[in-house]
Amino acid sequence: MSKIITEGQSILRPPYFDDTNYIEWKERMRVFIQSVDFKLWFVIKNGPKIPTKIVNNEEVKKSEDEYDEEDMKNLELEAKARNILYCAINQDTFEKISKYTTSKQMWDELDRLSIFGFKVIKLYNC
Repeated sequence: MSKIITEGQSILRPPYFDDTNYIEWKERMRVFIQSVDFKLWFVIKNGPKIPTKIVNNEEVKKSEDEYDEEDMKNLELEAKARNILYCAINQDTFEKISKYTTSKQMWDELDRLSIFGFKVIKLYNC
């Protein structure tokens, strides 16, 4: 039998991940993110769009003062995606994924952790 949910679900708050039932949480989270803004899901699934320009037939990153409105919208989507992920996880999981700089990297690490386990045993040198 599945664990009894003591709190109701909300369309305003992401499903909370407590290091159990990852497969169920992942699907609930995917649907939640898509319901907030479907473009957010594409950012998490495919990675953010990095603002670039062409210089001497070569694609290079734009400096911040060169960002246009579309660049800012894409950066905002990435920030929202990371924030939703941060709001949905506990402190232990936060510590494991906070080193990553994109929501895609964070999502991929959550998948990796689901394979190897979220509870990490600390090894000490004696």
